[in-house]
Amino acid sequence: MNQKNHALVYGLIGGLLTVVVSLILYLAGMTDPASGKSNWLGSILSIAIFVWALFTAIRKQREDQGGAISFGEAFKVGFVASLIIALIGVVYMWVFMNFIDPDFIDQVKQAAMEQMAAQGQSDEQIEQSMEMAGKMMTGPMMLVWSFVGSLVMGVIVSLIGAAVLKKEAQTSLDA
Repeated sequence: MNQKNHALVYGLIGGLLTVVVSLILYLAGMTDPASGKSNWLGSILSIAIFVWALFTAIRKQREDQGGAISFGEAFKVGFVASLIIALIGVVYMWVFMNFIDPDFIDQVKQAAMEQMAAQGQSDEQIEQSMEMAGKMMTGPMMLVWSFVGSLVMGVIVSLIGAAVLKKEAQTSLDA
């Protein structure tokens, strides 16, 4: 199997596992994406799956190359896997916001307003904040920021994975 296949396989597995975990937690009522209720569990599981998928893709690539992989190659494998996970995440988020919970964005806005009111902000402050945030709380912007956030995390995890898993090929020195 070549590098792109490991990145593809583990990117797909990681992305699909993340979607399954998210759906299970949502359908079980354990998370409420709008209010953030117990969203920490989903976040921890998603991060664990993400790290596992990237490290496994890099390790498998290293094994296929006889136990050696350069930092650059390892980073590339991890980054491609993270790109696939990010794309799957964005597609899932779009499906979620449009079909599973079409009121999602309105619920997020309502939860934000309630939180500001609980902090003692005036109606005028809440209105100003929501006016500014409203530009960012649209479906397309949430998808863009989700994708960017996943890629940033992918770069960080890929750098760490490449540093931890890199192993230069042994060369014999005939002098």
